[in-house]
Amino acid sequence: MPPRKRVEIEADISAELRSVKPGVWAEVSRQIEVTISVAASAGPVTRGRLHKTRRKAEADRAAAALLATLGDVEPDVERFRQRVALYRNTIGPDQRFDTVKWLCAHTACVLVEKFSRRPPNTSRGRMLHLVAGLIHEAVTGKPASKAGMLRACRSVLKWRKFEQDTAE
Repeated sequence: MPPRKRVEIEADISAELRSVKPGVWAEVSRQIEVTISVAASAGPVTRGRLHKTRRKAEADRAAAALLATLGDVEPDVERFRQRVALYRNTIGPDQRFDTVKWLCAHTACVLVEKFSRRPPNTSRGRMLHLVAGLIHEAVTGKPASKAGMLRACRSVLKWRKFEQDTAE
């Protein structure tokens, strides 16, 4: 089956939102453009997460070499050593985390909040899940797995709730 055209996907998203507010199609198109540009730059950064152990070892070697080069020349070296120690203990994202899906789910959440009468929820087959899947198809050219997109939608809603709670 050939990939669908972006215009068809935008029409499906606009129809799914069922909004009476003007400018839905233009906003959907703009949000997809933004998501495509952000996904193009953010996707490759996190796609290497499977090689986390090798990257961590390389980062440790680079930090050790930098510390050896700096020695005790700078008075701020101790603070640098503390930061390196913090980064060494940092654990990366979950192996199942997909940046592109998360960005698509976030874009869908923004659109649903802006144009829908109902708030976004994470039930499978609901508006947020469907719109996020359509945006993912527009961005990548292929449909997303339902479980992965549902996980991304839930992650976005948790993150947005945390942001709102900490802003208050």
